[in-house]
Amino acid sequence: MARISQGLNPAELQSLPDGEHCDGGGLYLRVTGMGGRSWIVKYQWAKKQEKMGIGSLADVGLAAARKKAREIRNQARDGINPKLMREQVSASARSAPSFKEFAATILEQKIIEGLKGDKSKAKAWRCINVYCASLHKLPIDQIGVDEVENVLKPIWRSKPSAARETRRHLQTVFGAAKARGHLDRNAINPATWEDNLKHLLPKQPKAGSLRGKHKALPYQDMPDFMVDLRNLTAQSAKMLEVCILTCVRTIEVVQMQWAQLDLKKGRWVIPGKVMKNTLEADVPLTDTVIALLREIQDAGWDDTYVFPGLKAGTTCSNNTMLKLLKVDMGRNATVHGFRSTFRTWGQNETAIEREVLEYCLHHIEGGAAELAYARGDVWEKRKAALKAWETFCNRKKGPKLKLVA
Repeated sequence: MARISQGLNPAELQSLPDGEHCDGGGLYLRVTGMGGRSWIVKYQWAKKQEKMGIGSLADVGLAAARKKAREIRNQARDGINPKLMREQVSASARSAPSFKEFAATILEQKIIEGLKGDKSKAKAWRCINVYCASLHKLPIDQIGVDEVENVLKPIWRSKPSAARETRRHLQTVFGAAKARGHLDRNAINPATWEDNLKHLLPKQPKAGSLRGKHKALPYQDMPDFMVDLRNLTAQSAKMLEVCILTCVRTIEVVQMQWAQLDLKKGRWVIPGKVMKNTLEADVPLTDTVIALLREIQDAGWDDTYVFPGLKAGTTCSNNTMLKLLKVDMGRNATVHGFRSTFRTWGQNETAIEREVLEYCLHHIEGGAAELAYARGDVWEKRKAALKAWETFCNRKKGPKLKLVA
């Protein structure tokens, strides 16, 4: 077969006769008598000339063929066997799952196990299904730092919390991919923060600057507010009263169960899986709260949950108290804001130590040993603090109304 050495003209590729037509740089167009036209690349490997096909003219244009030829010769020059490399890439492409397939498996097995509640799990799925949609069809081993950066940049400042959560989930997914051999174990995790995305993504806005602080009712208004609240007989009103007097978060009172309560000792033990800090919490119950809980118990709303949902075995919605507050009572405040109301009252109107006020809000500070030694003393001080809060909130008396069964 004749070899013709010349730079190839794109307009003449279809009319070239049989033979190997050199374009330069080791690239040849091979033309056979049956009309076949395909590209080959010649290069030196282990002191021998090797040939490697890179596709037909119909599939690979001249510009693309030249680019592939350069890559192959560069690999050989750098000590990488081009044929072995192509075999490994091909095998990886066949075995590596798509991002969506692999991420769904890891999310189910690893991430979901550590999440509390359906809402947190739904947020995790949203990270993968919505924010990472551009990665879904890509093989897991074909995703690098650039692709991860492109996922995070659009939401990094506008949705900072969701962006951070998405990055953490991505880091977990790619870490698992490395462990299972889909990615080079020595390569950097494309979603890792230090020495990687930290230098590529812009600085996020300060916490609270987008959403703002939780709107809180001034503590001076609490006595009048509690009278208005106790004029309502709905379950949501009783739940909000318990929430206010115990200073807990919404999810903690929503998930309150009878098995967690010792009404004789005035103690409510909240399991760590419900708590934001994952630490078990014991909450002192004041006389007003105990009386209200006994009344609910006698009403027989549910055997498991103190504030049940409409369907058996479920809790009410997280927005139940917020709707009552804003719609039914017309107050421009949030449920979480009552924690700030308590904190401001304690700081401005009492001599209660800062640490005790923080402990009442379950903002726990110190190491495990320190907390273990301080627990008994803090319990009595917290009990006294919540009793003082109850007394302040009960300054004004309203009519005693019966619960709605």
